[in-house]
Amino acid sequence: MKWESPWGLSYPGWHLECSTMGRRFLGEEFDIHTGGIDHIPTHHENEIAQAKGATGKIPARTWMHCEYLQVDGGKMSKSLGNVYTISQLQEKGIAPLAFKLFCFTAHYRNKLNFTFEGAFGAQKALERLYDGYLKNKEQKEDIPDSLIQEYKEKFTSYINDDMNMPGAMSIVWEVARNPKKSNKFAELLLDFDKVLGLDIKNSEKYFNLEYKFFCRIFPSDF
Repeated sequence: MKWESPWGLSYPGWHLECSTMGRRFLGEEFDIHTGGIDHIPTHHENEIAQAKGATGKIPARTWMHCEYLQVDGGKMSKSLGNVYTISQLQEKGIAPLAFKLFCFTAHYRNKLNFTFEGAFGAQKALERLYDGYLKNKEQKEDIPDSLIQEYKEKFTSYINDDMNMPGAMSIVWEVARNPKKSNKFAELLLDFDKVLGLDIKNSEKYFNLEYKFFCRIFPSDF
């Protein structure tokens, strides 16, 4: 793309585009900037240099770089034909939120290896999580508040430890699989879901056969 500028016809790079969008929508300084590890040596260094040149400030306070998502132990690329869209996963019965849960199985700084076996496992795990919530929702076994607080503190500790999602999910599963059933546990899972974003409060609809059917037939609508 070419653009007119005071200096003639110019070719603004994507480094400058990102700097401009960040400053326009988030301000000269903002909290978190994310990206892949491949952005570290060139793209984000350029953003920092441009921002410092324009404002004298480093734009983000925290930079979080994700490792690569692999497929079957190798590189994912269009040329290899192993790139899958969310719609393609849905056609195989794997919900978008199941893929999200699958991503929680590895720390963002570690490589994540996608396999359909793992994705189907995540789909089953998501259904078990929903089932665990529903089994607790209407029950009222006596659960000490101290235990609820202990679970909250452990979950928060993992989240605050550089977004340790596998650790946080270990606490989620402790709650969902607790042999005692209580609406206190259900409320706790909803509290966790403010971070997880797995739509636990609507668990019941995901067991609706009609809903599953339309998700398979019209995946782009869901």
